[in-house]
Amino acid sequence: MNDLQEASYLSQGLKYNGYCVDVVLDGVLGLDMAIERDHSLVLIDEQLPGMDGLSYLKCLRAARSVPVIVLHLSKSAVSKMSYLEEGASDCLGRPVAVPELLSRVGFHVRRANFPAGVGAEFKIADFTLDLSRKRAERAGRRLSLTYKEFAMVMVLAERPGALVTRDVLVDRVWRQQPISLSNLHRSIGRLRRKIDQPGQLPLLHTIKEFGYLLGPRRG
Repeated sequence: MNDLQEASYLSQGLKYNGYCVDVVLDGVLGLDMAIERDHSLVLIDEQLPGMDGLSYLKCLRAARSVPVIVLHLSKSAVSKMSYLEEGASDCLGRPVAVPELLSRVGFHVRRANFPAGVGAEFKIADFTLDLSRKRAERAGRRLSLTYKEFAMVMVLAERPGALVTRDVLVDRVWRQQPISLSNLHRSIGRLRRKIDQPGQLPLLHTIKEFGYLLGPRRG
C-alpha cells in the first residue's frame, strides 16, 4: 500500500480479527511477495510506488488466481470496471472502514477456498452454480456473470425456490454500499436476461414488494 498510516490502520484491524498480514509499501516488492508467498488474498492500492495498481494486477493475474481487492480513489465507473475486467475480485473506494473491509475479505476468502465436493455446487432445474470453479451454467451454456451478479446468484441459490427479501440480498451483496430500489431492479433484470433465455423455463422471479426467488415457480 502507498499510505503508511492507512496501511497500519487496516492491517491492525485485520490482525485483531485473526488474519496474518504482510504490509509492503512498494509495488514491485509487493508483487514479488504476492507471487512467491501463498496468501489467501491480496489487498492493493491503485497508487503504488514503483508500479501502478492496474499493472500490478495484470502481472499478478498472469502468475496467480488469488483473490484481489483494490482500494481506489477514483469515483469513475470506468476506472473501477478496468480493475474488474483485469481480474480484480472487488474494488473499494478509499477511505475504507475496517468493518467493511473485514466483510469483503471474509467473503472473498471463503469463496476462494470453498471446498470441492459436497455443498460446492447448487443445481436448480437445468441451472448449475459451481462455487469451487466460480462457474454458472444454464442447460450446459456458461453464463458470463459479473462479480455482483455471481454474488446475487450465490445468495439466491442458498435457498432454491424460497423467497429472499430485498433487504437480505442488499445486505449480503452490497454490504454497506448504498443502492436505490430502481438500481436493484435493474441489476436483477440484467441477471434475469442472462439466466432466462427465450424459450427456457423462467427461474429468476421477482416477488412484488418483497424480494426474489430462484427456481421453478408453481402455479
